[in-house]
Amino acid sequence: MNNFEQHIKDQMQNFAPTPPPAAWAGVSSGLGTSTAAKIGGKLLLKWVAGILITGSVVTATVIYNNQSDSVQPNPTTQTAQQAAKNNTDSKVEANTTHSTSTNIAQQNSENKNNLNPSNEVLPDNAQGLDVDPPAMSITPKNEIRGDIGAVANATNNTSNPPVKKYNTTALAAPAKIELSDHTLCPDQATTATLQNCQGCLINWGDGQVEPANGSQAKHSYSKEGKYIVSIKGANEMVTVKKPFFNVDATFLNSTTVLYKITNPSNLELNVQFADGQSEVINKKEWKHTFSDVEMMNAKFSTSSYCNLSKEIPMKSDIVQPYTPNTFTPNNDGMNDKFEVDFRSTPLKFYHLEIIDIRGQTVFESFSPMESWDGNYKNTPMPEGTYTMQLIYQFEQFAQPEKPVKMPIMLKK
Repeated sequence: MNNFEQHIKDQMQNFAPTPPPAAWAGVSSGLGTSTAAKIGGKLLLKWVAGILITGSVVTATVIYNNQSDSVQPNPTTQTAQQAAKNNTDSKVEANTTHSTSTNIAQQNSENKNNLNPSNEVLPDNAQGLDVDPPAMSITPKNEIRGDIGAVANATNNTSNPPVKKYNTTALAAPAKIELSDHTLCPDQATTATLQNCQGCLINWGDGQVEPANGSQAKHSYSKEGKYIVSIKGANEMVTVKKPFFNVDATFLNSTTVLYKITNPSNLELNVQFADGQSEVINKKEWKHTFSDVEMMNAKFSTSSYCNLSKEIPMKSDIVQPYTPNTFTPNNDGMNDKFEVDFRSTPLKFYHLEIIDIRGQTVFESFSPMESWDGNYKNTPMPEGTYTMQLIYQFEQFAQPEKPVKMPIMLKK
């Protein structure tokens, strides 16, 4: 008990009020003497309660400070090893103080009953001392804050599995690019249609890079070559090349022209003939027979690429034969024979037939030098309408001319 008294005094340090010697004597004797004066008993209870409260607060404060020093040691006052030792001593002292406080509180309750067993009324000044101070429960610091290392270990060793974190950000759709034309002429623009490319850069492949503004962009190239147009990994190739096509025209006969087309770029060509006819040509050869030998020009042009055009003028130097539609075999020396006049143009082939109204051939010749005199087997044919059929080929052409079929009149 003397150690306990000294410990309380040491913890209180400069606590000014000093209890009467009778109080300390009561404590030393175990606080169980029933002959103590009632007034002294009340004072003793008051001082003991005050000592216990103050001692517990001071002790808890010392323990808290010692634990704080163990967590954050002050290098100027003690080493890390001494701080750990003090921390351990403080915890033991806190447990001892807590047990001692509990025992003293129980003894205080028993002494109170012994000091006033008859429950008689005390004087006013003593009655006021009968109010026990409220019990205080001092929780050691390590129960309030917990040991820092222990808390950390408890956190790290938690049995709860770690929470999986998933990236909920939606994957961005890939960028796409489509070109309106993959084959261009120099200075002709292509249109790029863009998808999922807001704010991205367009690399046109010719050294020009520009931001994409909107869903479409246009670009033209001044030089021939192949270029890669790219955005965010998506790309398209465009070929810039001035196309070439050529047309060679030859007469197959005096009215028919054969066109041989050289078209390495596989262009679709439009052709407009001078006689009013037009065609879309995608072949290497094309043949056309003109209805008017005086209008035999042909203009070829690209339908949708580079606006190229080529005009092929054709004019035959062949004089077309003269074919009469009436003759009079009456021996007057005028139009007595039916003949086709080729005007001395060399022929490779000639075939002439005269057919009557019954379909019978009354004259046939394979030489332009022969003519019909109006007789069939030396018998004059009656007046009327006959049909002439002529097939011929000029020597300078590869094909015969268009067959001629026409009515002729025989008059006398």
